[in-house]
Amino acid sequence: MINHYTTSVFRYCPNCGLQNGRAETEKLFTCPDCDFRFYANPASAVGGLLRNAEGELLLLRRGKNPAKGKLNTPGGFVDPYESAEEGLVREIREEVAMEVTGMTFLASFPNIYTYRGVTYHTTDMFFFCDIAEAPEFVANDEVSEILFSPVSEIDFDTIAFESTKNALRAYMRRLG
Repeated sequence: MINHYTTSVFRYCPNCGLQNGRAETEKLFTCPDCDFRFYANPASAVGGLLRNAEGELLLLRRGKNPAKGKLNTPGGFVDPYESAEEGLVREIREEVAMEVTGMTFLASFPNIYTYRGVTYHTTDMFFFCDIAEAPEFVANDEVSEILFSPVSEIDFDTIAFESTKNALRAYMRRLG
């Protein structure tokens, strides 16, 4: 069954402005009037699993929607012309003012991110990250709190996104 994601995004063809476009597949919107084609491919996003010396994971309390007040790992969308690794280094610097000194890929998971009425399909890539000594954290509009938690004590009901829950489960499996 086609979920018609593409027709929920477009009511009119973005190229010619006519309303004759249709969803050919779940991700392909076409316009028969001007032969416009739009593929609704997922956006790239990244998340970092950072541990302190005690082996606790760094978690952030989200300061804005979506999922305001829920916990997440540092990360965000990858910008155009940026690798996943470059995007994660930038996001960690922006969110918690920490410098990444190394990283190793953990896993990737699909995610749905709804913001201001628009649903974005994402592929979220998670990495283990090594960081330099952390400066004093100062809350900002994106992050209201930073905390470290033993992985065994993480309440999955407090985690913002399914992809992050899946990454934490993958991390726990690696720990054994």
